[in-house]
Amino acid sequence: MKPLVKIRLDKHTDAVEFCPDAEHGDYLAVASYQVSDKSEQISSENGPREGAVTMFKYDSEARSLTKAAELTTSGTLDIKWNVFLLDESGRISATSGLMLAISTITLNTGHYEPEDVLILSLYIPPTPITCRIYTSISDGRVSVLNLDSTGLHPFWETYAHEYEAWCVSGDGENMVYSGGDDQMFCGWDLRSGQRTFKNKSHDMGVTCILPHPSPSTHPHIVFTGSYDEHLRIFDLRKPSSPLYDQILLEGGGVWKLKPKFNLTTNSYTLLAACMHAGVTLVDINSDLTVGVSSDAYKEHGSFVYGVDWKCDESVGASCSFEDNSVHLWAL
Repeated sequence: MKPLVKIRLDKHTDAVEFCPDAEHGDYLAVASYQVSDKSEQISSENGPREGAVTMFKYDSEARSLTKAAELTTSGTLDIKWNVFLLDESGRISATSGLMLAISTITLNTGHYEPEDVLILSLYIPPTPITCRIYTSISDGRVSVLNLDSTGLHPFWETYAHEYEAWCVSGDGENMVYSGGDDQMFCGWDLRSGQRTFKNKSHDMGVTCILPHPSPSTHPHIVFTGSYDEHLRIFDLRKPSSPLYDQILLEGGGVWKLKPKFNLTTNSYTLLAACMHAGVTLVDINSDLTVGVSSDAYKEHGSFVYGVDWKCDESVGASCSFEDNSVHLWAL
């Protein structure tokens, strides 16, 4: 993994997201967050918070990142591109809203900010029935919001976890998956509002949940990461125990997973942010056999919380918290 670009921001960086639209794939959004006491705890709620979502444009020839836009926030811990924005008639459009936001170099927002808590993670279904955004919250709640032409509106909410709800995901239809600092991995059915399973196999907090990126072939398969350094694979038809359970990198909790399809091998490569152990790669074959790369990116000077793939290229981005750094690198 060869370094391409290294920059520092003026605030702690915790999430990076390349634009998923190929025409605008050079745009990278970066989330930042900190409190006045410079706390190293990503979920600290004490003191005034400040942050931003900053848009950069990557120049591959110059190997540089140039700031294109910035939105000041009260602290941002996760970001997601929404490719299912609404057109003027209120219908879901897969490209028009995103293209407009990029071409005018602006950052458009709907606003949802519960009082005295932090929104820790976001999930947007890749093929939604309606425009929905799932959130996990520092007081243990998980919330599903509907997005329409008038803004964001609460649809469903539950206190899913005893402590922080670190992550949320779903199947894009009726199921919501949540993971928390209470070590629980849970499933929720939006039709009944009830919990469908509670898995207790994680030894520490559950920090990320990734449904298999090919739901047509693996509709019941989910990957999880945890502070306990393990990658787990679950078949949700039998969620009581994982199909796979192994340490990724010694000394590094698995904070985030991002998939990329390899057409040559008909497999997926997961990009894993492993906190203080850096970034590593995991190959997931069609039969769910796993290959963990011996190569790891260890150029960051502090906890790595954010990773993402650049669209259609073997280029990745990662960010680390305490040293405010964003790195781009190539395989």
